[in-house]
Amino acid sequence: MKPHRVCNAWSVALLVGATCLLSWPVAADEPPKEFQVRASQFEKAFNAADVDAILATWDENADFVDESGGMIKGKENLRRAYQAMFKAYPNAQIKLDVAQVRVVGDVAIQDSISSLQLSAEQPPQVTRVTSVLTRQGDGKWL
Repeated sequence: MKPHRVCNAWSVALLVGATCLLSWPVAADEPPKEFQVRASQFEKAFNAADVDAILATWDENADFVDESGGMIKGKENLRRAYQAMFKAYPNAQIKLDVAQVRVVGDVAIQDSISSLQLSAEQPPQVTRVTSVLTRQGDGKWL
């Protein structure tokens, strides 16, 4: 059975399953570039409210789990959740800082710090996000 991505975040509104605090080999000074690029792609898609591009960073069988244990299973449910969030907060913006990545074979644990600003009237919500990613046949991490 293939591992699923699990993310912990402030709330379902965060839906930041794509990027997280990563742990990499001790000798590395920063997370591997491919994970930083992936985080940047997610950030750009989120800030443009591009749900299709956001979902391109998620595995088909992905799960999103928030800090209270609420779960969203699968891409289509994630699509509905992102669409609802962007309907409620059309100007939502996110900043992701990949902190660490640990890669073991075809599995990676990525930890990031997320700063989510739902609207100009609200302060940013800063949280740690953890993702479990699997390397796909084409080498892409989802």
